[in-house]
Amino acid sequence: MHIVRLLSHQTASEKLTTEIIRRADAAFGPASEWTLPLAQLHRRDNESRSKEYHDIVSLIADTVSGNERTSLLSHALSGSMGKEIRATLSTANYGPKGSGPADELAISLTPASQLQLLMTLDDRQLVHLIDSCIRSRIIDIPPTETRSASASPRSISSFDLTTSMSMFGVRPDFDHPPLMLSSIIWKEYEKAGSLGELAWRCRRDSDSIHPDIVLDYLKEHGAREAVRNLLLSSHSVALAVSDRMNVALSVNESQDETISRILWKFGFNPPRYDQKYSRLRTQLSSFREELLRYRGSLTDDDRDSIRSVGVNVFVSLENILEEMISYNVWLMSQDHFLGTRFVYARPAAVTQVSSILGEAISAGGQNFRWSNAGGNTLGTLMLYARATAEWLQSLPSADREACIRPPDDLPHYIDDRERRFKFLHTQFWADTNVDSLSSYAQLFTSVISMFEQAKLAEVRNGLDHYREERKFPAVDLMLACESRVSAAFDLADVNRLIPKAFWASSESGNADLLNSVILVDYLGRQIMVSEPSSVSGLPSASYSRSFAIPAENLLGLSNATILIPIREESDYSRAWADYPRRINSRSEAI
Repeated sequence: MHIVRLLSHQTASEKLTTEIIRRADAAFGPASEWTLPLAQLHRRDNESRSKEYHDIVSLIADTVSGNERTSLLSHALSGSMGKEIRATLSTANYGPKGSGPADELAISLTPASQLQLLMTLDDRQLVHLIDSCIRSRIIDIPPTETRSASASPRSISSFDLTTSMSMFGVRPDFDHPPLMLSSIIWKEYEKAGSLGELAWRCRRDSDSIHPDIVLDYLKEHGAREAVRNLLLSSHSVALAVSDRMNVALSVNESQDETISRILWKFGFNPPRYDQKYSRLRTQLSSFREELLRYRGSLTDDDRDSIRSVGVNVFVSLENILEEMISYNVWLMSQDHFLGTRFVYARPAAVTQVSSILGEAISAGGQNFRWSNAGGNTLGTLMLYARATAEWLQSLPSADREACIRPPDDLPHYIDDRERRFKFLHTQFWADTNVDSLSSYAQLFTSVISMFEQAKLAEVRNGLDHYREERKFPAVDLMLACESRVSAAFDLADVNRLIPKAFWASSESGNADLLNSVILVDYLGRQIMVSEPSSVSGLPSASYSRSFAIPAENLLGLSNATILIPIREESDYSRAWADYPRRINSRSEAI
């Protein structure tokens, strides 16, 4: 046994910093002990104890890269901050000057120069700029993604707050969101001289007004209702809080969206869902309503109206079918313990399909090839859906010993007496309970059979025939198709055969120290997960991220719900994929 000290890799910037410090020490003597007091004096009075958005520059450097950063600077140059940035750029001794179109100017600058120019703005300007770009999808953040800096600058106070970014904007990470929310609501009503109105809204007598009435309201009704009934219901308080929390109020969004953005700014984690499942439901409903308008023969205008609604249904359906196939193949075929770490990413799942089911399937004398890049057509999807069902049905009787995990890959806690280690194979299906796997395969097959009965290809091809009237599908055929598709999707949705996001909403415990966490999907359906898990190696529930939850009790054990963190595709996730990794050349550096 001996002590080993690992030294940091000396990058070019670290070597330069070390040399600057060495020369400064030689020329001016040791560093001043006044560094911290002077830094604190430099701050404004309201930041002397803590600074919100302490690491916002690091957040931009680490999470807004490539085209997103160029677009961010271009947006700044085009807006109210443009004059200030152009003036700074015009005085620089290198690179372009401050004239020219915003987009061309932003593109002409190096990434380092772009970041330096953004650093000339103050924190409040940066927050408004980023929030504006997120709302307009210039910076496209998927619903389940939260971005944060991988490293923060040195803090001056232990109360300095780090920064996070999501589809709701940028926020400081407050330690106690409920206390922060209740405190600010109370202070704004107090400033406005409206404490009597606050007591009325909290259903309290005017003689019992005290700061705790807001916190009591939060405990009884929840943070969302507190924002709705105490904050947004008062025009003056809403404007004051939006200014304090850097929340731009917009008349172009629903109240629920505004409430979610406000909660996020206060440090809560409101659920964020992809709209694709709700969109398909809406499109199916619209398709049915459109079809019910017609009886008898159809005119060209009738067919155009039906086609305009029906084509959208099939575009969404193709996307969800591809997702359902790839998710279930990925789930059952991967080594989640040493491979995916149970993190689901759609691009990797799509690629897995051809590895397991083959690159092509022959039917009717044609080869239908699976595209690993996604965007597979309906005919290919239906063939691979049936192939997936048959593959799943073959697994309960397949040889599990063929994918046994090598002994050297087993963890040290393999013999833990309290929590069982179930991942003894390199493919997940071999670790599942046989009866649960059989039930799962039958469920998936039932969904695929319902899609096949809907005659999707016949209806889709008929809608695409613009000139041949006789090939346009009959209204009754399309109504039957819609009915079966809706039923199949409902069955897949309720039984979680699609990787829809669940967010933790509440939890409870008992005297025996068993904890139950309630997770909710986009329709408000709830799943209760009991913790601690009886299986080691499974992810635990968290309020800060979303999870897919497979159907059935696949492991066949109590307290063994499988939570699969979802990682969506974005510029941010691609930039940090497979990190940390060794950089072999300067061209590979991020």
